[in-house]
Amino acid sequence: MDTTYVEVNEQGRKPRRPVRPVLGRVYLGIAVLLVLQVIFQVFLAGAGVFAGGNWFMFHAINASLILLVALVFLIIGLFARLPRSMNWYGTLLVLLVIVQSLLIYPPRKWGMPLLSALHPVNALFIFLLPLYLAIRVRQILRVPAANGH
Repeated sequence: MDTTYVEVNEQGRKPRRPVRPVLGRVYLGIAVLLVLQVIFQVFLAGAGVFAGGNWFMFHAINASLILLVALVFLIIGLFARLPRSMNWYGTLLVLLVIVQSLLIYPPRKWGMPLLSALHPVNALFIFLLPLYLAIRVRQILRVPAANGH
């Protein structure tokens, strides 16, 4: 009879494979880029309000770039072997960016313009999520691997 043994940790789960350090650093860089993009996005919104509506075109362009970068961020996170929770947060980030654009025009069309007030609130979460993930991946990259590699 052939018996295969699977190594488990204290919680009875298979141990997680180590994070790929190079991809972890790329992930960290993209997280910082996302935080900076959101800060720039807030500037563009403010410019649209206080300096003229033409700035909103740049606000819309940057929003598309944020979505693209968030998708790359999610993919890099999956390949970097990050903890599952971080990949779920990456997925949440992509969904929040998609919802962000849906909070502008559809609520007005549905006769609920006050729902559009959630646009800046959602932006706060889009700012905080990559900030948290940058801090978290930095902590993970600082912890030496248990097996000495």
